Amino acid sequence: IERATVRRPEDAMLLGAARSDADLVRRSLAGDEAVVEFLVTTERLFTFIVRRDGVRSLESSVSADELLNRVRLARDLIARGVDAGPRESVLGALYDILVTPAERAGLLRGVHTLIVVPHAGLAYLPMAALFDAAHGRYLIESYAVLTMPSAAALSAARRRASASPQPPVVLAPLPVELPGTKAEA
Repeated sequence: IERATVRRPEDAMLLGAARSDADLVRRSLAGDEAVVEFLVTTERLFTFIVRRDGVRSLESSVSADELLNRVRLARDLIARGVDAGPRESVLGALYDILVTPAERAGLLRGVHTLIVVPHAGLAYLPMAALFDAAHGRYLIESYAVLTMPSAAALSAARRRASASPQPPVVLAPLPVELPGTKAEA
């Protein structure tokens, strides 16, 4: 990562090793997109919402340990294929911690695409599976959800994509074991 930072700064951004420039990130967003970046500290959760018109922040008193325990439980329930009730209860509580405050503050009004930058244990949470109990739907049913290693990676990836005349490459790993991947690709 250190070599990439020196030799190819664009690659360092894609790896999440470079500092974000808020103005650059804001300019790389469409009007219906928002970056939601989380910062987990020992005793608090900070959420930064970046839109074309500015950057806002929210603060929650959830601890890192509490958040990690909830993420572990959610992953376990998903992996075990537990009935929807308990799974949606846990995923709904996480939705209320991670998404609801931004929605209540009006920071996601008009947003169709969420670009999530997780931090710490949130990197292990399938954000699209968060459950909005108030509306009875999963996050992915309300927003297109992308995950990036950093906000800087978004602007770097978009600059690279717009500069490249080559079509994107899409892979379908293990098409026999995972037949749906070929159709998705």
